[in-house]
Amino acid sequence: MARARRALAFVAAAALLAAAPAAARDKRPPPESKRVEAVSRAVYEKLGKVQEAMDAENWGAAAAGLQAILAPGKLNASEESLVHQTFGYVHSAQAQYTKAVASFEKALALGGLPGSAALNTRFNLGQLYLLTDQNEKGIRTLETWFQQAENPSAAAHMLLANAYAEKGDYRTAWRWAKPGMDGMDPPRESWMALAAQLNLQLESWAEARRWLERLVNRWPKRTYWLQLVAVYGETNQPRKALVAMEMAERQGYLTTSQERVRLAQLYLFNENPYRAGVVLEEGMAKGSIEKTRETYELLANAWTLAREYERALGPLAQAAERAGDGKLWVRLGQLHLDAERWGKAREALRKGIARGGLDHPGEAQLLLGIALYQDGELGAARTAFESAARDPNAAGQARQWLQTLAASQG
Repeated sequence: MARARRALAFVAAAALLAAAPAAARDKRPPPESKRVEAVSRAVYEKLGKVQEAMDAENWGAAAAGLQAILAPGKLNASEESLVHQTFGYVHSAQAQYTKAVASFEKALALGGLPGSAALNTRFNLGQLYLLTDQNEKGIRTLETWFQQAENPSAAAHMLLANAYAEKGDYRTAWRWAKPGMDGMDPPRESWMALAAQLNLQLESWAEARRWLERLVNRWPKRTYWLQLVAVYGETNQPRKALVAMEMAERQGYLTTSQERVRLAQLYLFNENPYRAGVVLEEGMAKGSIEKTRETYELLANAWTLAREYERALGPLAQAAERAGDGKLWVRLGQLHLDAERWGKAREALRKGIARGGLDHPGEAQLLLGIALYQDGELGAARTAFESAARDPNAAGQARQWLQTLAASQG
């Protein structure tokens, strides 16, 4: 997944300066923790001045103060661990994440931090691994933190869920995200968006619908509406899919030809062909719907189903021109034949037969023969009927027309 998704977990550098979530308490000392030595009064006072510099966001002074504490090289493990931990916070605040990683790693490796401080440092280190594209290290570090923490927060669950989503392990990601979602208070858009996305990937449509419906009610964005339309389609709820698509249209979220065509298709599926025709016709006129064989044919279908036969003729002809076979020409010829426009029917049918690719060419010859007969071209009509008679699908009617033709000629 894109790096942008990590923004769901890392909201600001300041977050990295915080300790682990307040609800998390250490169950047992971290493995690297040794006997914690006392921090001398001198070091304590120097760290106090460093903290004052940090509070004033004077990071240069803070770093210089820490370096001055390290310089003599006479620190015990607790003191040195604490200095490196503080260095990690200073680097994090300046978005120097690689340096922050090194400082937190050093603080933990020295083993001089008390249990709660080590736990918090591990949590921050896990975040930094993720932020610096060390996803596997981040996952391992955070999972170790979870083993040591008591009552991890919802935010911590979502952080690890996001890490698994980053590597494409959506099932494990959802296993971590679910307790996070259960503990979500107040509602958070980024968390719900991740929950919806994970369940879309897992094709868990009901769960995805649950979060998408909440998202469109609270944060009605284009992506959420269109994803909800797709979920309603997957769960065979065409009426709800149409309503969601209409809501997206009213808010100006349908920006592509494909999306507007989808709206028309939903109108057709919900037995409103007239509205489908209007959407397609207006969109094609404005240029917001591409003029392709498929869209012209869909428009012709819409007007035909709406019994707007005259309005179907133009788009059907346009579709026929763009088609690779003659089927749509034959269909156009049939419409003209029904309207007793014999000349136009003859012209369309001949184009269809010439273009070829027909499933039943004899039926097209039969229709052509009828048009020719009605237009008084009896010789050409006989030829068409004779050709139709050689096709089993049209032979019976063709022979009847040949008899009618013979009788009319005395």
